[in-house]
Amino acid sequence: MARRVFDKYTKVSWVTTLSSLTSPTAVQLTAGEDITTFIPKDGVRPSGTQNTVDQGDITTQFEAKTIGTYSEDFELMGYRDDTADDFWDLCVVNTVGFLVIRRMVLYTTAYTAAQVVEVRPAQMGQPQMANSAANENQKFSIKFAITAAPVLDAVVA
Repeated sequence: MARRVFDKYTKVSWVTTLSSLTSPTAVQLTAGEDITTFIPKDGVRPSGTQNTVDQGDITTQFEAKTIGTYSEDFELMGYRDDTADDFWDLCVVNTVGFLVIRRMVLYTTAYTAAQVVEVRPAQMGQPQMANSAANENQKFSIKFAITAAPVLDAVVA
């Protein structure tokens, strides 16, 4: 097993229909919109929170904790394109679907059975243009509300 860089080994798709979060089909994933080529190298931006619950009692100075609730936020950066602005056009506030990310497999490899993907049920926010900058392509960001627990180890059926 080799360690992989992000470059060439990440695929990002927006999928509108999945029959299963834990085992999406290759056909369903392929039917989604492949937005990978619109995303800059630093454009996949997951973040989240992990809350803890105090478990300590008055008999000790140690503040014992256990894991509580968690949540995830997700943001993608995207390039604008003057001829094929597919990712920008896809981004409509309140649109619901699934953000699917495949890592560790060459981008050019088709979705096939037994591959591991991350599936996030999501609702799109309002796309926002990035600040202007010298020597930069025009970009935008879009935040996603993750509407249910993500499945980070779904296996393609």
